[in-house]
Amino acid sequence: MKNRAQLGRGREASCSDLDTHSNSLPGSASATHVSGPLAEPIEIAKFWKSARNRRQTIVLTLKAYEGHAFLDCRLFDTNGDGQSVPTAKGVTVGMTQLPDFVAGVKKAVEKAHELGLIAGDV
Repeated sequence: MKNRAQLGRGREASCSDLDTHSNSLPGSASATHVSGPLAEPIEIAKFWKSARNRRQTIVLTLKAYEGHAFLDCRLFDTNGDGQSVPTAKGVTVGMTQLPDFVAGVKKAVEKAHELGLIAGDV
C-alpha cells in the first residue's frame, strides 16, 4: 500500500502551462470519508516555487487515502529526464481543517500586502 507521499508517483506532470494565479479552493466538506469523488487525485493549482527556481514547482492536489479526503500541498522537483516528480517535502490538510488553512493563508497575504512585501490588490 502506498503512503501519502507516494500517492501520485509515476504520474508525469508538465510545467509547460503553469498557472501563475492561484485558483480558489473549494469550501469545506462536511464528510471527510470519501468513496467516489476522489477516486483519482484532482490537481487544483501548480506554480513555480520562485521566479528564479524553474526546476521546482508547488502542486496543490485534492486526494483521498484510506477513504479520507485531504489537500496535498507538495513540492515537486524536475528529474534528469525533465519530468516533474513529487518530493517528501509538503503538507497535507484534512477537509475539516481546510477552511482554517485557507483563512490562515488569506491572513498571510493580507499582512504581506500591508507590509509592502507584495504589490497589487488583495
